[in-house]
Amino acid sequence: MRRLLKLIFQLLGVVLVFFCLTAVWILFDGLNDLGDKAEAALVMGTPESPEPVSDQPLLDRTVKLFNDGDFPEIIVSGAGKEAQDMARYLEVKDSHR
Repeated sequence: MRRLLKLIFQLLGVVLVFFCLTAVWILFDGLNDLGDKAEAALVMGTPESPEPVSDQPLLDRTVKLFNDGDFPEIIVSGAGKEAQDMARYLEVKDSHR
């Protein structure tokens, strides 16, 4: 029984050390990030808007930043048809450059 408790505490200690090292690594990486470019842009639609036209300034700005090379990919998030319309709008705008 004592050996089992000792083993459990050792495993908990290893997990705690691993957790702490991971947290330190994430903090270090975040504090030393130069932030030159993003890996992707996330464009979220407005659920209360029935038309993607209300998101047009946001989508136009996203296309401009994409064309400027600030990020290589765009992720569109929305409910069903809204996301499809936004993605189609971005594709059409990007093809006009």
